[in-house]
Amino acid sequence: MSEYVADLDAIKKGKVTDAFEKAEVKFPYGAKGPAKTAAPSKAAPPSKAKVESPKKEAPKTETKKGPPGKKPPAKKGGAKKPPKKEGSGGKSQAQLDSEEVTEPELTEDQVDDAAAELLTSDIVSGLGNANWKVRLEAVQNFSSKLDGMDGKANVQALIQLLNRKPGFKDNNAQVLGEKFKIAEKTSTKAKFNKRTADYILAGGVEKIGDIKLKGQIFQTFFMIAETISLNFTSANVFEYASKQKSPKIHIEVLNWLSEALKLFGMKIKLKSHMKYLRTCVESPNAQIRGAAMELIKTLAMYSGGAISSAFSDVSNKNTLSQIEAAVENGKGEKPPPPSRGAKSSGNAEDGGDEEEAEVEEDGGMELEDLIDRKDVSTDLDRACESINSGAWKERVAALESIQNVLNSSQNIKSDLSSDFLAGIKGRLSDNNMAVKLKALAVMNLLGKALGPGTKKHKELMCLLFPLLGDSKKHIQAQVVECLDIWCEHITIRPLLTDENLIAPSTDNNPNLRNALFTWIKDQIVKTKIPPRLPKELNLVVPGLYKSLEDRNPDVRKSAQNCLPYIMAHVGYAGMVSKLESLDQKSKQTVQDLLEKNKEQAEALAPAKPKPKAPVKKAEPAKKSMKSPVMSEQEENSEPEAPVKKAPKKGGLGKKPAAAAAGASGKRKKEKSTDCDSALIPLL
Repeated sequence: MSEYVADLDAIKKGKVTDAFEKAEVKFPYGAKGPAKTAAPSKAAPPSKAKVESPKKEAPKTETKKGPPGKKPPAKKGGAKKPPKKEGSGGKSQAQLDSEEVTEPELTEDQVDDAAAELLTSDIVSGLGNANWKVRLEAVQNFSSKLDGMDGKANVQALIQLLNRKPGFKDNNAQVLGEKFKIAEKTSTKAKFNKRTADYILAGGVEKIGDIKLKGQIFQTFFMIAETISLNFTSANVFEYASKQKSPKIHIEVLNWLSEALKLFGMKIKLKSHMKYLRTCVESPNAQIRGAAMELIKTLAMYSGGAISSAFSDVSNKNTLSQIEAAVENGKGEKPPPPSRGAKSSGNAEDGGDEEEAEVEEDGGMELEDLIDRKDVSTDLDRACESINSGAWKERVAALESIQNVLNSSQNIKSDLSSDFLAGIKGRLSDNNMAVKLKALAVMNLLGKALGPGTKKHKELMCLLFPLLGDSKKHIQAQVVECLDIWCEHITIRPLLTDENLIAPSTDNNPNLRNALFTWIKDQIVKTKIPPRLPKELNLVVPGLYKSLEDRNPDVRKSAQNCLPYIMAHVGYAGMVSKLESLDQKSKQTVQDLLEKNKEQAEALAPAKPKPKAPVKKAEPAKKSMKSPVMSEQEENSEPEAPVKKAPKKGGLGKKPAAAAAGASGKRKKEKSTDCDSALIPLL
């Protein structure tokens, strides 16, 4: 402390002296301190500060010492627990997916010490040599040394050393190629962490546009994604790419993520990637836009058409049409099964596997978080003030005002007032056809604007079913289109949980039932299975049976086409149970149709989940229960063969081992003799 006190002015030195005189030193374990002496000289305060140090250390010493007669508390997890892997093991998937780098950067002295321990001086000096051949030889020797290092090597220090000037900005492709090979090797070491990966990702992004290095950099990034996580790797790659100007870098970064998704599956959080992706989508460079569209197509394979809602506010109509085309092409393709994944098997104890499965369930997609939804309930209430007017033109004008609000705010919140909902419901059943068609157009826009929020207002959607009974085909087509929009995000499942489809399925209007069962069949086909559709689907079966015998051939045809799809989820037994309400003649007709479509329904039925195999308890060895005296035939037989109780051919065969246990005293004597001889090789 003397070096600090010596530079103080006279006033501060006086304060230090006063504090010294008033200080009371307490020693741990009840030890007596030295007797207080007179006021010290100028050099005394530093020495006194040193004496005070036990006062600060005392609490630490006391916490380690438990109460008398008791052992100190063991650390959580036990003392024998092996150390966790710093790179990935021992951390939850949420920690691995985080884009933040928490590990501290090593100092230059720490890097030099680690390099001196692991590498030769020729290698260290050769890495910064001006001659590229010397640098190439140095990195090759570096790579050879790395192969011989154990998993506990300080790879962060090695990568920081490798990153020293010229580092990953080396202008020689051969030298850089060897450096990225070293980076790939370090990612397999136990102490590989996010800080180490960060150096590699930053350098790799700058050189990913080089045709000579692209392949090696792709593989290095894949290995980092396996060791840490794909989300961490891709989010940081996008972050570094957003600071680059070269079109080649942007193109290859987008291509890398498209390939990574096909290898790893949908294990990214899209929200952290959207800013950069949106920039590339709206880029003036056609090649960058093309690579961005290819990535959107890949995302659509996992998320379906829902991904398009994240780009609904793109102003350029040409770009928007390209996005829609990419989504249409992608959502029809089946994503390949993942062939690569995180190596962190140690994450299971921290719940990592469960979290990873959760990310994978919906493709890791948080599409709703990407959409900025506006609260337009006040504007809608103001627009529908005259929606219940007696003049039909005023009602149409009110609906047009609602259209303007929805067009200006493409994504809205699902909080809608009861007055607005009541006004729309009334106009869907309006006697004036012009008003009804305008209300249908509003419903179309409302379904698009609400997105998944349509589930909250499914009772409004159910008012569309009566409109299917219109005899005009173009109106029916508009209603079907509107129903599809409302079901795009929520599927048909929520409509089945209540009795929403009972009334329209049994309606006397043949046009309604014809269009309804065609629509139900199409929705079942679109709905992802497994799991099976809700059991309430059987509520439409009576209406289906009614339509199977309808006089209108179009109604019968649509009902027959829908029959195997409903039977696939309700089951053959469930369909038969509904025959009780029919008369004898109708029952036989429908029974024949069920038998005819039974095979097709079984083929369409979702696969049953595989039952979990019961955990078998370890059975005690039966061999220990048997007599060691074995017949000649038993010794030569295979151990798996079951013991037969039947006598041998001709009755000359010796008794099996089970019978030997209950033999006469002579056999008992043999048993004791053989037991002793059997123990000799064991000893």
